[in-house]
Amino acid sequence: MLIRFSSKTGSSITMHQKQADMMLEMMKRSGKIPGALKAEDVPAALDALEAAILIEKEKESATNMDDDDIISIGTRAYPLLQLLKQAIKDEEFLMWDYEDKLV
Repeated sequence: MLIRFSSKTGSSITMHQKQADMMLEMMKRSGKIPGALKAEDVPAALDALEAAILIEKEKESATNMDDDDIISIGTRAYPLLQLLKQAIKDEEFLMWDYEDKLV
């Protein structure tokens, strides 16, 4: 299944549920789909995600991940990080749901 993260900023991103679940966990969210963050909760979610990415990057470095086919967690999270930053800038909420329900 695909999960779409969106904000009233007009932006949205879509990712596979496995990666979306991981991102939600890293943001210290329950992982419940559908879900949302109030505008005042977005900065804490961004901080938690950035901290978790740093930890994962250290783990990746420690295991010497030289495989060019592996996509780093930072790369996977980049679009969501940008969406969170824009939501903070615009003081907007963030929501997520299964993509087929948002059509």
